[in-house]
Amino acid sequence: MRVYHLYDLYKLSTNQWKTPEYLRKIQTIKLRRLIRHAYEKVPYYRELFYSLKIKPYDIRKLEDLQKLPLTTKKQLHELSLKEKTARGIDVKRCRSLSTSGTTGIPLKMFFTPQDSTLMNLTWARAFLACGMKPWYKMVAFIGQQKVKPKKSWYEHFGLWRRKEISTWDKSEYWITEIQKQNPQILVGYVMTFKLLEEAIQKHQIKDINPKTIFHSSSILDSFSRKHLEKVFHTSIKDFYGSEEAGNIAWECEKCGGYHINSDTLIVEVLDNNKQVNPGEQGEVVITNLHSYAMPFIRYQQKDIVTSSEKKVRCGRGFPLLEQIKGRTDDFIVLENGRRIPSHPLYHCIVHIPGIKRWRMIQEKINKLKVEIEPGAGYGIHTQKTIENNLKKLIRDKMEIEICKVDSILINPSSKFRSVLSYVSKDVL
Repeated sequence: MRVYHLYDLYKLSTNQWKTPEYLRKIQTIKLRRLIRHAYEKVPYYRELFYSLKIKPYDIRKLEDLQKLPLTTKKQLHELSLKEKTARGIDVKRCRSLSTSGTTGIPLKMFFTPQDSTLMNLTWARAFLACGMKPWYKMVAFIGQQKVKPKKSWYEHFGLWRRKEISTWDKSEYWITEIQKQNPQILVGYVMTFKLLEEAIQKHQIKDINPKTIFHSSSILDSFSRKHLEKVFHTSIKDFYGSEEAGNIAWECEKCGGYHINSDTLIVEVLDNNKQVNPGEQGEVVITNLHSYAMPFIRYQQKDIVTSSEKKVRCGRGFPLLEQIKGRTDDFIVLENGRRIPSHPLYHCIVHIPGIKRWRMIQEKINKLKVEIEPGAGYGIHTQKTIENNLKKLIRDKMEIEICKVDSILINPSSKFRSVLSYVSKDVL
């Protein structure tokens, strides 16, 4: 975080206290800029505008976005890099991210350094709003096997100190690292915290006492929230985000809902392509106003939320979501009693080329079936890489069956789940 990044964070921090009318002006200005850029620089959007016989000046206000169709992950996944990225931006100098693959279709995306930094700062703003102090220490659980190897320069001054722990590691290692760091903040998702809690109880650990737990990356049900808050003797703050959009919304204790980051995003909640009324449930569609390398305009997040009828009580100008419904996945159960949450399983597969769609199914405790819908570049090496990654993660006797299928059947009446365990139902 450079000095000018601190200024950007200051601007973001002041934005939250602006009026809704002022924030709509910010959205409108940024939207026009992004639309013009996408039309002039990105082949996919230029063709889209041509097909609709509209020009950038036809998108003048926020309501005009409805003139454009929705874009899906599948559509972007099937486009070439040249078709979906902006001409004149060197993607080699961009930050590359990949979606976790929870929908079975991992998507690689690119953000300019400026956009990537701003998206990170929206997380920082939300953390600060939920009780974090810049001098607090944070331990964050991540799904990747490799964690950040070095400290950032500002961490040496005692600011924004963050230690990453891989969910690939054993829970005993988690405990050792947390005890060593003694953090005020823990960041992760519900299944990880449940496994951590079990390990703490098993080993009768008494010295893990965070001030706050920040939850993200999955659905935090009310039962799990109450249980974990009781176990850890602290409150849990819930965050809603994605790789495509960064921090989308964050929980406000005073308002009893989730504030949408409306100065960096446009969030639509739709049912049958129509905006739902306050209090109604719908699907999230985002326009990331800071996605210049690979624009996300009216992009389907495939998450279900409830819009809010409540009035903002904390003084912020950001609108509210009432509830994040989304989707939950299972965990894999091993014969030795160990349970592997879905997050690290995604990272065994999402970075491997040649995979169009995938799903893991555990029907027996000693067998994991992996269905692969092949894409360009699929081969025997693809299967071998998947198998090796899973064996490295599981570290237990389990038969891994990798099946190439023509297509993975999807029930249109329910949300696709890429990790299914019939064994975990009995364990729960």
